Amino acid sequence: MIDMKAIIAKNISLALKKSGKKQYELANALGYSKQVVSNMLLGSRTVNAVDLKRIAIFCNVSMDSLVEIPQHPVEENVVRAFMGDVNSAEAKKGIEIADRLIDMYLFHARIYKSGVIGMKKRSNL
Repeated sequence: MIDMKAIIAKNISLALKKSGKKQYELANALGYSKQVVSNMLLGSRTVNAVDLKRIAIFCNVSMDSLVEIPQHPVEENVVRAFMGDVNSAEAKKGIEIADRLIDMYLFHARIYKSGVIGMKKRSNL
């Protein structure tokens, strides 16, 4: 499966690099914090169409170039790339379970980092 957030993030990073502009400059131009832009460039924050247009203007590139899917996308999910080398069904199932656990851990780490949704104060747990 193609991860469009990751592709867009990589394309924005390349556009910034080619234009000689920095992440903090993009943050200032968009009116966002450096953290929000960092999350965009990591692919952990969805970039909406309005921001995509503003980023394209800022980097002097087309919007199409920011959403362009590479001819031969490289599988960046290490677990999925590794699965081709696993032969037994039991081993594949174990790796799938480990992958789900890692995803859950990362999800909860992001939630904790941003504060608990709907609560005014972060938990002390």
